[in-house]
Amino acid sequence: MQLINLTKKLIDAEPHPSDGQRFLRDIKVAGLGLRLTKGSKSFVMEKRIDGQMWRWTLGSYGSLTLEEARKKAQEDNAKILRGENPARDRKEKLHAATFGELATLYLKNQTPRKKSIRHDQSMLNNHLAPWKNRKLASIKRVDVAMLHSQIGESARYAANRTITLLRRMFNLAEIWGVYSGENPAKGVELFPEEKRDRFVQPTEMPKLWEAIQAEPNEYIQKAFLLSLFTGARRGEILAMEWANLTLDTPEPVWRIPMTKAGRAHTLTLAPPVVALLQSVPRLNGSTYVFPSHRGSGHLVNISKAWKRIRERAGLQDVRIHDLRRTVGSMLKAAGEDLTLIGKVLNHSQLETTAIYARLNLDPVRKALDLHAEQVLEFGNPAQLIPMNGNKKKFSYESLDKRVVKRHTVTEGEPQHG
Repeated sequence: MQLINLTKKLIDAEPHPSDGQRFLRDIKVAGLGLRLTKGSKSFVMEKRIDGQMWRWTLGSYGSLTLEEARKKAQEDNAKILRGENPARDRKEKLHAATFGELATLYLKNQTPRKKSIRHDQSMLNNHLAPWKNRKLASIKRVDVAMLHSQIGESARYAANRTITLLRRMFNLAEIWGVYSGENPAKGVELFPEEKRDRFVQPTEMPKLWEAIQAEPNEYIQKAFLLSLFTGARRGEILAMEWANLTLDTPEPVWRIPMTKAGRAHTLTLAPPVVALLQSVPRLNGSTYVFPSHRGSGHLVNISKAWKRIRERAGLQDVRIHDLRRTVGSMLKAAGEDLTLIGKVLNHSQLETTAIYARLNLDPVRKALDLHAEQVLEFGNPAQLIPMNGNKKKFSYESLDKRVVKRHTVTEGEPQHG
């Protein structure tokens, strides 16, 4: 093997072979060579490591000067002396997972487990799409911090949720063996968040009733009413299926197969809620109570409708989730126990014992029956909830042992409190 003193002049003057490849090996740095092909000149290293001959590319001539190539070769020789294998490291880096591949793996593995996967998908599409082709190892903490700052300029909560998602994804990437190293989202300080305590005030409820009543889409209209009656989460209501409803029994219930808390949840249905559900038009072939107007799925995006409703009601700062908080606040104002409210709203932090998990549904039924009556007082229910002309009487009884308050509602007639 002939060794020569590589110089810029020599490299520039050396002709390209008509086919195949030819090598010029440097005499100054062991292992360094110049590879010439028909269309390129590039610097390479050739070394025997652990008894095996390795060859790897340092860079093309032009992107690397001869001096830079010699420096890189000396660094690789030093690594070999330390017992490292720079050739294998480069190969692994070349085939390392990209962020887009991690995202695909994450969504595939989390979809059966995580009910909020739709929000994760949205963050990946809206905020993390530019990282799709980046190697995981190339994403540093400064990149994450800068992204967090950029998103936070207009949406601080979304910025924080994005960082939380990144932390989880990189933790899982290490568990799955597609990434090793420090989590780049670790240590990025989140923006301070104020806990929302907004709920619809009693004086605002009549306006909200009128605004919902004016909503032209009957499915969306009744979905929001169901929110006010039950306090169930938006996703749970929109994904409601007829098979999970038991309406034609003395004790009607709605069984939610899987909730955000990771378990099934059963809600009793007050008589006005049963009447509301029975009035929802059934779409042939759909298993959903609130079917999508496209395909065979259910309603998903009702944010635009809510914007119309809250603008009509003059409640610009009220979000859809605040309806759930409104139910809890009304139950509390009615004197209900916090544990019972936690049961109604399926708050996981209140589920502490097996006995509590098997809490009798009777007090829940009474609480929601009374709550449904309170909601009805704010509007004209006959226009939204047909009672089918049935003269069956509904009876509501306060849970307050000191005051028994009885009301009767005739189906087909409006209630005025």
